[in-house]
Amino acid sequence: GITGISDSFLADLIEKNPPSSPEEEAGLGTSIEDVEPCLENAGLEKPLLANPDDEAAYVAYGDWLREQGDPRGELIKVQHQLITDDDADLWEEEEELLDMHAERLIGPRLALYSGPFKAEWHLGYLRSVSLGLDEDSWDDGLVLNDLLGGLLNHSSAHFLQHLTLGWSPTADDFDEIDYQPVVDLLMDRKPSNTLRSLFVGDCWPEAEISWIRLGDISKLYPTFPKLR
Repeated sequence: GITGISDSFLADLIEKNPPSSPEEEAGLGTSIEDVEPCLENAGLEKPLLANPDDEAAYVAYGDWLREQGDPRGELIKVQHQLITDDDADLWEEEEELLDMHAERLIGPRLALYSGPFKAEWHLGYLRSVSLGLDEDSWDDGLVLNDLLGGLLNHSSAHFLQHLTLGWSPTADDFDEIDYQPVVDLLMDRKPSNTLRSLFVGDCWPEAEISWIRLGDISKLYPTFPKLR
């Protein structure tokens, strides 16, 4: 099953973990070192990196994670059941897992981020993400590259298939949009066979074309050879 992280979910999370400083209010207050990471198993990830739609490989990975007591294992189990059983109790259990373990499953920064962020989950991992900045987060000093880098380095994004990037303002002007740093960050990553679609520039209708610097995105194809 696939589900999104709703605005109400993020609002509830922030209410339960109120920020105590402007840095925390911007989503920067929780140290990554303070959050126990989800477990990883390179051998079990190998078939999923080759084919991120391999349902049996997710189930096998989930069994191993549950044996280790990792919450992602239970999330995989519940979301696998939801594929064939549209049960209200299962949906509630999924929501509780995402709520209770948000900082481990998406990282402390994104767990507290109140700007434009939408995620779709598939069998315990992020399948599709839309991420950008709004004026409030820009005023707080956040940079899209920092959020994106944290996301892509997180284990939940290991099998990410669809990525949409929204507003990426320069440091001096919110209405001046520059994607070159984002493109550079993506180019510097090791090649990934899982990403199928990349939408850079989800700013319409608010932005005009003259406000946007896109950069040379053709160099991304060697990094993401499965882009369609």
